Order: sequence, then C-alpha cells, then structure tokens
Amino acid sequence: MADKDMNNLVKFLFELGQGKWWLAGVKDPETIAEHMWRASILGRIIAELEGADQNKVITMLLFHDIPELRTNDLHKVGARYIKTHEAELAALKEQVQNLPPKIAKEMLNLWEEMHHKASKEAIIAKDCDYLECALQAKEYKDLGYLDCQDWINNVRKVIKTKTAKKILDLIEKEPSNSWWQGLKKIE
Repeated sequence: MADKDMNNLVKFLFELGQGKWWLAGVKDPETIAEHMWRASILGRIIAELEGADQNKVITMLLFHDIPELRTNDLHKVGARYIKTHEAELAALKEQVQNLPPKIAKEMLNLWEEMHHKASKEAIIAKDCDYLECALQAKEYKDLGYLDCQDWINNVRKVIKTKTAKKILDLIEKEPSNSWWQGLKKIE
C-alpha cells in the first residue's frame, strides 16, 4: 500500500470510533435534555436582551430537539449525507400524533419556524441552540479536548444576533471554571 493509501486507511479507522462529541474525543458527552435545558435558559436571557417574545423562544428551545430522541443527534459531518430536516420532521410528527391536536400543531409549527429561522424569535432560538453547543465545546476544550475549538469556530460563522456574538466572544475568553473561583468557604 502506498503511504497516501495507508494514511487514508488510518483516517478511516479513526472515523469508525466517532460520534457527536466523540468526534472530539469526549467519552461521556452531554445529553439532549441537558443541551435543551441550558439552551432554553439562554433563550430566556437573549430574548429579553433582543426585545423578543421570551415565551416563544423558550418554547421553541424546549421542543427543538425532541426528534433527536429518535433520530439521535447527528454530528455535522454525518449531516452532510442525510436530509436531517426530513428525518427529524417525520420523527416529530410520529412523536406528537397522539397528543392533543392543538399542542401537536403548535409543536410542529414552532419546530418548523425555528428550523427555517422564519421570525426574530426563531433566529434567537437557533442562536441559543448554537451558543449552548459553543459553551459545551468550551467546557470540553478546557478539559483537554482541543478539537472542540472547531465547533466554536463553526458557531461563529452562523450566529446572527448581536447579543449571541458578544456572548460567544466572552465564551472563548473566559475559563469555563471561572464561575466558582473565589466561592469556596474556608474557615
């Protein structure tokens, strides 16, 4: 085998062991629930700062990844090859089919609105979805998973709101453990 072919073989072998955050080497990544919780809190704050409907943003964020409970959270390399929107929409339709019709319709409409970034609230919600991933990436990076910087770089390319851009700048500068520094009580 030529060196180039051998290198390609090794790359393929590395690929065999990858997943969402596993792509960056993280062994016990966050859950979808953990992601949606922090993204929803971000949504509440950023909606306030951007003058948007806070309840709508929070509701979008509470609903946005429900389909991933069935489809899994496909990382962006995998998403190059699969029409994730169609798969997630099909999953969500099945998930809500036995709910009260008004609730099911709201969930589907808000999910689509967020996916298409069809309103100010949807843009904010999507920014919060991305920002939460950037926060998680920074936490993993600070634990030594340096490849997570790629997620932060990609988030920088897609966020839209002024508030989200400012927060992302601070995420990169601030150590993720700074929140508890000086809080220890020693007597």
